[in-house]
Amino acid sequence: MVIFCMDRCRNNLGGWPTRAIRTSGLRKDFAYYAAKDRAVAEEAKSGVMLWDGRSMGTLNNIFNLISAGKNTLVYFAPAKTFHKLSDEQDLATLLARCDQGAVERVQRRLAAAANSSAAQLSLHPAGR
Repeated sequence: MVIFCMDRCRNNLGGWPTRAIRTSGLRKDFAYYAAKDRAVAEEAKSGVMLWDGRSMGTLNNIFNLISAGKNTLVYFAPAKTFHKLSDEQDLATLLARCDQGAVERVQRRLAAAANSSAAQLSLHPAGR
């Protein structure tokens, strides 16, 4: 196990090996943290996410993992349920359970972040 961090690791009580991720960004914004998230998705074999149904960072991590062909287990806090996601269709099925206004807001924020070098994510639920 390796812990990925930016400038420094905030929580490493177990003394795990760490890997620093460098970015050219000076601001600690979405794109800054997305760089670390992409590196994690590239190296991970699978992922486990705890998602509140609103966090665009967690949603972007989920998308990075499934885009890389990695299974992702998502604990969806609003419904207190687990969802195994293997592909974008599984993600669309989960998003269909979300408040569509929130999905659209996250989609707009991710699209804006994509213009700042983050990966773009299509969030249209199945059947929409």
